[in-house]
Amino acid sequence: MLKYLSFVAKNISKNAVTIADVFLIYTILAPIILNMIGSIVNLQENQIRTFFVLLGPGLISLILYVKNFGLDFVKENRSMIIVVSCLTIIIFASSIKNWNFEYSRESFKFFLAYCLFGFNLGVVSKISIGRAWNFFSIWFIFILGFLLICFLTFQFLEIKKSDFRLPGDNSARTAALFYFFSFCILIKSTLSIKVTAKLLYGAIFILCVYIGIISMSRSAMVLYFFLLLIFILFQIIQNRSKFNIISLVSIPIAVSVIFFTAWFGFADKKFKTTILSIISLPKQTIAYVFEDSQTAYGKVNRFPTWRDAISKFMDNPIFGIGYGSEYYNDAGNYIRRHPHSILLQFLAETGVIGLGTFLIFIGMVFRKAVLNYRKLQNSSDKLIYLLYPMSFVFFLLFSFFHFAIHENYFFWYFAGMIAGFDAENSGVSQTAV
Repeated sequence: MLKYLSFVAKNISKNAVTIADVFLIYTILAPIILNMIGSIVNLQENQIRTFFVLLGPGLISLILYVKNFGLDFVKENRSMIIVVSCLTIIIFASSIKNWNFEYSRESFKFFLAYCLFGFNLGVVSKISIGRAWNFFSIWFIFILGFLLICFLTFQFLEIKKSDFRLPGDNSARTAALFYFFSFCILIKSTLSIKVTAKLLYGAIFILCVYIGIISMSRSAMVLYFFLLLIFILFQIIQNRSKFNIISLVSIPIAVSVIFFTAWFGFADKKFKTTILSIISLPKQTIAYVFEDSQTAYGKVNRFPTWRDAISKFMDNPIFGIGYGSEYYNDAGNYIRRHPHSILLQFLAETGVIGLGTFLIFIGMVFRKAVLNYRKLQNSSDKLIYLLYPMSFVFFLLFSFFHFAIHENYFFWYFAGMIAGFDAENSGVSQTAV
């Protein structure tokens, strides 16, 4: 009888963790999902409803994780939690300077509710390798749902008119999201043994990359191709079997076919202009930095905003000018709410103290990522784990060119999952399908 009760308790505990894992992934995607729902049914602002849609499942997930894994994560990640707490205090103290501005208040609230909450939820999840395999199945369901939305909106068919974006979202976040989706599918495809499974994942991979490309985010495109190349080279070095090398070499070939399909078949002049601007960016950067070319200064719309951010940093280099400040683009004569670079935003708004604390945090996450990787023995387990540091690096680098501090919540979730990753009690790996 006692054995039966123990078996039932274990099954209930396992199911509870699975539910928590689903809610975790939902919570990561919740702001995008809420934006899409709002654009379709025209929701009016309602803070209570927004709270439950955004964070309700995440809070349930947090409770289930704490109940199953306890609070050991606090002791295991004490140093990192202290650094994150200090960074939060710095941002709050900095935001007081601009507290009379609604944007500053809302930005700080979203940072607490999503970035800080996301980090802590990721840490307490204590993801193991066994659960990391299951996470791919959960991500796969959400990816199919987002692809279905793309088809239902028919926006991807109108690429000749404008860049693609999910309903209620912007093209940059759409591009980053689908490039991330492609990383998930790529790793799942690499681990698959059956040819039919590889073909299925390959088709979905192509769709995700294609949507990322036609979203026409220059930063996301360049960073994605860079990390994809690093991933391929790293896997070839790690596993030199002929089958693996052929499989990996086929990836850039497939991506090239997708790219040229978009170039010659479906894209308009704007797409080609975007690609040409990427190619000319190094030359324009050199011309502005070393020759002070005003032509290059006007062509790259980030330069004027970044220069204003640096100017604001010089006004108060220690403590910054205050969280939630505005930035002036003198080339275009307009105001931006953030400099489109979290590094420059930390520097300008929280000074050397805020940026230094943030860089310490990044270093600690990288250190934990390497330690986790070294503890794993199985090559398949290592490949499964790579999704987390790859995603962390991708969203970190992407934030150097896009979004405000409080908008970069993907980065915080993956930082938390790396910090809380249970590499020592990784469980039994599953067989690739």
